[in-house]
Amino acid sequence: IPLAVGIWLAHYGFHFSTGALAIVPVFQSFLLDHGITLLGTEPNWALGPLFPGSWLLPMQTIIVFAGFIGTLYTANRIARDHYSDPGVSVRALMPWILVFLALAIASLWTFNLPMEMRGTVFLGG
Repeated sequence: IPLAVGIWLAHYGFHFSTGALAIVPVFQSFLLDHGITLLGTEPNWALGPLFPGSWLLPMQTIIVFAGFIGTLYTANRIARDHYSDPGVSVRALMPWILVFLALAIASLWTFNLPMEMRGTVFLGG
């Protein structure tokens, strides 16, 4: 669950941080369409992102990494609850660690793709 929450937060955090302030010029435009110049006579369409674009991928990586660490901690606690022998609990945990690592890598790889390529399969050629 922590990894899933981290991936979700990194994904939706991207959308929120890139367009959070876009509501301001949209609201300005709405008011202007109704003859209200309370917020000025021209919408400020430059508003939008909360952070510079160069911050987004590092922030996503940190969030996914934190989710991955949280998942490892949780999985380790579950394995130790089920197996009293530490060696057995580690061996039982190893396949899950590989699954969690693959999910974290896949999410970070997807975040590195251009937005147009996300959700598509590249077949080359």
